[in-house]
Amino acid sequence: MILVDTAIWVDHFRKAEPQLVALLGSGRVVIHPFVIGELIMGNIPSVERIISDMTHLPQIAPVSDTDFYKFVTAHKIGGTGLGFVDTHLIAAVFGSAKTSIWTRDKRLMAQAARLNCSCFAE
Repeated sequence: MILVDTAIWVDHFRKAEPQLVALLGSGRVVIHPFVIGELIMGNIPSVERIISDMTHLPQIAPVSDTDFYKFVTAHKIGGTGLGFVDTHLIAAVFGSAKTSIWTRDKRLMAQAARLNCSCFAE
């Protein structure tokens, strides 16, 4: 399964990403509720339809607040340049051999690699 980050979705809404279309068609995309939240806060066209479609995708659950705090401190994520949402995405897939993150964010890729989280290769 592939957890697609917000920036990939935004790029896809501007111009269809063929790889994302293929992944969606094969049922390999999962969504995180924080990604939906970031998209809602943006300025994307047809937001109601897009959000409706996204809520029908399989969801990966966010970690609890306590688990998030433990993850950040145990893996020394603070000060790496990652934001709250990106750190939540890594925490959600951490330890899962079944889910990769698709991002173009260099900091997110670097931390995912450091923590042995799989990144989807374009």
